[in-house]
Amino acid sequence: MKEEKEERNHDKERDNNLYEISKLATVGKMVQYLVHEINNPLAIAKGFSEIMVEELQKRNVLTPALSDMLLKQEQSLSRIGNIIQGMRSLSTIDDSIIEEINLPNFIEEITSTTEDICNKKSIVIEKKYFSKSQVVTSSKGKLGSVLLILIQNAIEAIIDGNKNNSSISILSYDDSNKPGNLMIEICDSGIGIEKCNLEKIFNPFYTSKEGTGNLGIGLTVAQKLLQEMNTELSVSSQIGQGSSFMFSLLASGQQLYCEEQGPVNLKEKAVLIVDDEEEIRSMLVNNLTVQGMVVYSTSSGHSAFEFLQNNQVDYLITDLMMENGNGGELLRNVQSLSCKSSMAIIAITGGMLSGFSKIDRDTIKKYADNILVKPFDSKQLLMSIKEIKK
Repeated sequence: MKEEKEERNHDKERDNNLYEISKLATVGKMVQYLVHEINNPLAIAKGFSEIMVEELQKRNVLTPALSDMLLKQEQSLSRIGNIIQGMRSLSTIDDSIIEEINLPNFIEEITSTTEDICNKKSIVIEKKYFSKSQVVTSSKGKLGSVLLILIQNAIEAIIDGNKNNSSISILSYDDSNKPGNLMIEICDSGIGIEKCNLEKIFNPFYTSKEGTGNLGIGLTVAQKLLQEMNTELSVSSQIGQGSSFMFSLLASGQQLYCEEQGPVNLKEKAVLIVDDEEEIRSMLVNNLTVQGMVVYSTSSGHSAFEFLQNNQVDYLITDLMMENGNGGELLRNVQSLSCKSSMAIIAITGGMLSGFSKIDRDTIKKYADNILVKPFDSKQLLMSIKEIKK
């Protein structure tokens, strides 16, 4: 009788855990949709805010008080953008997309999603990068999920433990045991883990926080994702001193390019802008017209292809997610045109590549010379154009 009751309780707990996991999957799909829907109006607000400042400066009516208000507005829009970028990185775990990731920029995106709780709990996140190369080859979805799990785990450890020294350190340095790899380490000043529990923390549904709603699957998921990336999560800890979680990733060998880009001479260069959002088209037209470019615009992939059959441009800037002929279809179609070899293609999106079909993802990676993620400003737009070597 007692064994039957324990078995029923175990089955109920398992069903509850599976239900919670299915809810997380549903939330991930909702986030993918919301990221795209928020990014478009955010790109519009950010773009026209920049244009407004330029117009006020031209008319010499930008007072210090007005300048301060506009700066706060821009900072708020940038903060929203950073949070959305973090959500973008975390909302999907797609093992088919392996890419080079600028580690410092990516970590900024992830930590922006925890900024609010860290501020409220007076937790300081320190980031230190000790290697010349800070570009890794990985899946953004998987790496983002691992980093967020470890950062949230560190936050919980600090809240439960050391109140006087509340800090999290995120470090990256050359892996001495694996030349060509970067070691990434997340350290906290929290409560620490008992030695006898160190091997248990990666077990499914193991938690030391019973009754708190903690499912005990975070570290299990992190370990599984890292194993899929051919690496392992290791841990060291001391009670009362905190814990460190470490894993190693393949570095791409690139060094970060931090120099300021020089002026871009685009005068009389022809560009076709394709986006089904009128406000975004207007913003892009304004940004590129002031550079002296000859700017054409249209609202669909179908009308863009018709235009390109009879006209030649130097640049094609196209949205990827449109109702009447998406960007992936347009990129495939233009391969049949004689102008394709001299035309640089920039794909822009407010969504995520994993939200597209596999054929569209492959098309984008094969034919797009650059990808620009909304929201972006005029400087990022011009930089994405200058980076293309045609």
